[in-house]
Order: sequence, then structure tokens, then C-alpha cells
Amino acid sequence: MTVTPESRTERAFSREDFFTFLIDRGLVALAWADEDFVVQGATGKLAWWISGGDNLTQDLPPFIGLEDDLRELMDDFRPSLVLSNIGMNVGVGDSEKASIEVFWQDAARLYVLVLHRLGGQPEFEADMARQLRGRRLAEENIAAMQRRVAKTQGLLDIISEHAPIGLAVHDGDDQLTFMTKRWLEHLPSYKGRFPSGCTHPFDAGMENARQGHENRGWPTYDQQTGDACDAALGDLAWSHRPWLNTTGAVAGVVSAVHPVGEMASEMKNLRDRVADLERVNADLESFASLLAHDVRAPMVALRTKLSSADSGPITLSDVDATLSRVLQIANGLLEYATGSGLSGPVHEVDVEAMVRRIADDCSTGTLMTFVFSGHWPIISTAVAPLDIVLRNLMQNAVRHHDTGEGTVHLLARPAAESFIIEIADDGPGIAPEFHEQVFAPLVKGTEANETSSGLGLAFVRRAVTSVGGHLELESNPSERRGSMFRLKWPIQRVC
Repeated sequence: MTVTPESRTERAFSREDFFTFLIDRGLVALAWADEDFVVQGATGKLAWWISGGDNLTQDLPPFIGLEDDLRELMDDFRPSLVLSNIGMNVGVGDSEKASIEVFWQDAARLYVLVLHRLGGQPEFEADMARQLRGRRLAEENIAAMQRRVAKTQGLLDIISEHAPIGLAVHDGDDQLTFMTKRWLEHLPSYKGRFPSGCTHPFDAGMENARQGHENRGWPTYDQQTGDACDAALGDLAWSHRPWLNTTGAVAGVVSAVHPVGEMASEMKNLRDRVADLERVNADLESFASLLAHDVRAPMVALRTKLSSADSGPITLSDVDATLSRVLQIANGLLEYATGSGLSGPVHEVDVEAMVRRIADDCSTGTLMTFVFSGHWPIISTAVAPLDIVLRNLMQNAVRHHDTGEGTVHLLARPAAESFIIEIADDGPGIAPEFHEQVFAPLVKGTEANETSSGLGLAFVRRAVTSVGGHLELESNPSERRGSMFRLKWPIQRVC
């Protein structure tokens, strides 16, 4: 048969036919993905495992971990990325190996994947691919280890600089491998053991720790001079503890030193804080009793008036005034106990009116009489502390009168930027040796001089002191009956 040029032209493959043949036979396949690695399409039997919507570096095993390599194609750092000897079931012939080459097409902003079947693959190419992946994994592991080492070093630097005690680590060869700042401050000349000829239990303890035993020691002091007997360590307490390696053998010793004087100071601070808490608890208990004590007085007075036939009619305004005083006392005591009342808002106060109301509460149901004299000011001051002081001083004059029938004289007079009130009774008086005791919380006088409330006067002194005032007690039963409290109270304005 004769073949003419025309017939050869008719049977010749076009470029499209040629690619179609390769794709249909499973020799070549194409796929393309956008710049976010998301597959947009694929064609050919070799690309059976690639689907639109897949993410190259997340869903397709050959590309996992190759994000940086793919981005280098976009930056023209490499012409293409070749993955050789990729194992897969291509479904054509006997070959189950394929090669993938990836290109970046900048105009279309696409990754183009060309897959072709391998009839055979040089073994060294597969080894290179495995080595490349192994190298990448090794680099990631090294970077992670470097981060952990940096973090550990940072912690060691913090311990070395800021540890409150001196720490040091000796290795198995008796070499100092780690020291904190405090260790260098306490033992600046120590090089692993004390100078030759100096026998010291510190070194003996180190040898004992190398045998696997923890031990410690404390300084001793000369009873005459108070100086530390151990010149090498002074007043340092010390301890040694062995540290073991993975086989359980002693690999070194961790030592610590701490000045006993610092420990004693810390213990003193702790004891002082405990004492402060005990005082606060005592104040809270005193405050509860004082609250019941001061609120009870106006309520008892009102009850006495209601039950007395000689007191005349009781109006709602009388009840309301009593309840208002109770509320004022309770609020004032609460502010005082929390500390806010000591420097709280300043109000204008008619001192004589305040004292007369208190006297009315204190004298109701008793045979005691209150007599007023002098110049009584109208002042601007914090109300709660003043009410606490006057009420307790006047109640004490009534409560501790030995006959139950007497007179309390109240005298007011001005002073420089303050005023003075003297509260004098004709009771049994207070012996001079008990003048300080009556101001102590929960402390009363002797049986013959039981003049302290046990609570009120302690709060009186506290309130007077808190506003910068002054309180004096004058009494001497051996000379005359009665007691006189002189209160100097600072004010902002006197009318």
C-alpha cells in the first residue's frame, strides 16, 4: 500500500490529541490549585486521588509539611518543586509509582501540578526525597528543643538572680557548676571546699551527701561575746542533699546556705502579724459588746418612760427621736469599727444638745443628776467618735457610782482650735495605780475600785487618739471622792 503525504497528514496527531492520549492512558495527569493551596480542578487517571476543594498541604499526603516550599515557587526562589517516586495505585500497567512536579503560574495565580507515571525510578532519588523529609522533621525537632532550652535557661537565670537563699550545685568531680547570687554574697571565696587545714562540718556534710545522705547544720555562738564560733560560715545555716542520675547513682550535691539572723527576723515578723490578727479579733469582740451596750441605753430609757406613771404621755415623736438616736449610734459605731468614721464627713453639732440627750438616756430610771455649766459650742466635727466618747464617759459615771444617787457635773470651755469638757462625778473614785488599767480592753479595776466598763473606755481612748484629741483622768480616793475626765477635742469651727 502506498502512503501519500495527504494520507499521512490526515492520520497525524494534533497537539490536543497527543495530550488526550497521554491522559487517557494514565501516563500524565494535571491538577491546579489557588494560592491558598485549595484544589480548583484535576484531570487524568493519575489524579484520581485529587478532588476539587482539597487542600494540598492538609488533605494530600505528598504535600503535607511543604507549605514553605510551595510559597518559594511564588517568590521565584525555585523554578519548580519535584516529588519523585510517589507510591500510588495508578490502575495502568504494572507501575505503582508516579512523579509530581509543581509550577507556579503567576498570571493565573495558580499552582499547576503535572503528574506522570514512572516505569522505573532510580533508588537514589527516593532516598533523596526521604532524606529531605527527614531533614525537615529534624530541623523542627531541633527548633523545639532550642525553645525549651531557652525557657529553661530563663528560669535558671531568675533562680540564680532572685533566689532568697544561697544555692549551689556540685557535680560528681566536686566542681561547682551552678551558684546563685546569694551564694556568692555569703561565700565569696568558697571554691568547692574550705581552705586547706580548715576542718569544718560543712565539708564533712558534703562528703556525707556524696554517699547519698541528706544532712544539715546550724552555727554555734560564743555565750560571752555572742559571736559565731565558725569563722568560715559565720551565722549561716547550711544543708546538703544528693541528686541522683537516671541509674540511681549519686551524680552530685545540691547545697544551700541561709543566714540564721534573717530566719529569726522572718519569724519575728510572722509573730508580729499573728499578734496583729489577735488584736483585730479582740477589737471585733469588743465592738460587738460595745454596740449592744450603747444601743441598749436609749432603748431602756424609752421603756422606762413607757412604764412609768410619772413620766407623762409619750408621743410618737418621742419614740421616733429615740429610734433615730439608736440608728445614729449603730451607724456611728459601724463607721468607727470599720475605720471610716474616724475621718468621715464633718457635720455641724450642737454639743450641749448632744450631751443633754445622752444625759437623758443615762439618767432615766436612776437617781443620778446631771448639772451643766460653762460655754457649750456649736462645732463642725465627725459625729461618731464624739458620741462614742461622751456617751461612754457619762454612762460610766452613772454605772459605777457606789450609792446609785449622785451628781455628775459637766463643764465646757473653749481652747485654742479645740474645746474642753470636764465630766466629774461624786462616786468612789479610781486609785492612781488603776488609771492606766481602766483604758485597757476587757480589764477592770480591783473589787474595791471596779470603775472600768472593760470595753467602753478602751474605745474612748482609741476614738480620742484617732481625731488628735487628748483625755486625762484625775482621781485619788485617798484625798476626796469622785473622778474627773478632762477631754480636749479638736474642732474646725466654734460658734
